[in-house]
Amino acid sequence: MRNKILIISHLALNKTNNVGKTLFEFFKHFKKSEIAQLFFTDILPDDDYCSEWYKVTDLDMLKSLKRKNKAGVEYFYKDEKNDVTNNFFYKKSVGRSTIKLLLRDLIWKIGSIDWVELDAWIQRIQPTVIFVAPGYNSFAYDIALKIAQKHTLPLCTYIMDDYYFDRKNFLNPLEYFRIGILRSKIKKLLFHSKHIFFVSEALQSAYNFLLNNNSSIIYTPYDSLEEPLKFDEHNEIKLFYAGSLGVGRWKILLEIARAISCIQGAHLDIYASKREEKLIKKVMKETNVNYCGFLPQDRLKEEMRKYDFVVHTESFERKNRVKTRYSISTKVPELLSSGIPIFAVGPKKQASIEYLKKNDSAFICSSIKDIQKNIIIALKNKELQAEILKNAQILCKKNHDSYKIYEQLYNCFSSLEGD
Repeated sequence: MRNKILIISHLALNKTNNVGKTLFEFFKHFKKSEIAQLFFTDILPDDDYCSEWYKVTDLDMLKSLKRKNKAGVEYFYKDEKNDVTNNFFYKKSVGRSTIKLLLRDLIWKIGSIDWVELDAWIQRIQPTVIFVAPGYNSFAYDIALKIAQKHTLPLCTYIMDDYYFDRKNFLNPLEYFRIGILRSKIKKLLFHSKHIFFVSEALQSAYNFLLNNNSSIIYTPYDSLEEPLKFDEHNEIKLFYAGSLGVGRWKILLEIARAISCIQGAHLDIYASKREEKLIKKVMKETNVNYCGFLPQDRLKEEMRKYDFVVHTESFERKNRVKTRYSISTKVPELLSSGIPIFAVGPKKQASIEYLKKNDSAFICSSIKDIQKNIIIALKNKELQAEILKNAQILCKKNHDSYKIYEQLYNCFSSLEGD
């Protein structure tokens, strides 16, 4: 049976950005001829993963306001460097602010997509199903639904974060206005979706009152499963952290560094983008913290396996807990498959922490004041280390095997053809 999936998302498939990397892992086992993508940012693909691409960016939409030409163009992959440093919408300092989200939606509302060319491209590639990862901007919901209805295509929606319940500041009238619009778009898209994929059980449960259709969990796949390493006694105790320091994570890393300062030879190595420089400096107030630069994906596992523990953190601050409470971090399957024990610090009711605790696949610390006590237990209890590593392997094979996820997606898409 022929499958041709049209992926609609803000980010193109890639191996560097978390969202792009997740999408790549979902579709890497599909034939190149079976996937095409429509994407909405200047962040370009880093390899030729799809048979066809179509690109409509913020800059294209802005230009369409000034000129008669409309936005959007078929994209042909070429090996070129991604550079969005001067783009307002991707500056770290701007973040995912209310003003930024509203401004971006306004530009896409009053700008003009070249629908004649886009429709012709869709008719030429002949997709059989749409897979959309819509995100925080309402325009993506409109575009996906318009394409699905115009071309009579079944629609699958992927919800990887808490877009509906996310409350930045409801006392801000602009945020109240923005979230009201977004909620109406989410309801409409989910109502018309033939299948809805969620990143976690917690998120699926939270959205249950909106669901009229089939839904399922689709976990983030891992790259490769490593054999567990046995912990050997040595002079140094090395902790590994890679990823963003945002959403309050830097504060937890600082507390971990302080907690292990009583252990001779213990240190925490942080691998992160230079864009996190301000937060990195805050953590490096502790002398047992080393900043080791950015770690490319192809070196991640190799470097990880030089350490005694890999660290996962979630913030205890209310504003940050609300942002991440339903989502399992994309880093979790990477850590589970590393063959190194995970030391996770975060609140009990946060999805990543709950997931690891429920499956006994990490050392869990749910209180800042208990970090020191818990890390000492983790260091001394060799039997528990072995048990946790065994459980992590089982969990990886059960929920994060990339080929099983491919089969889940393939079977779903095939069942929707002709609907």
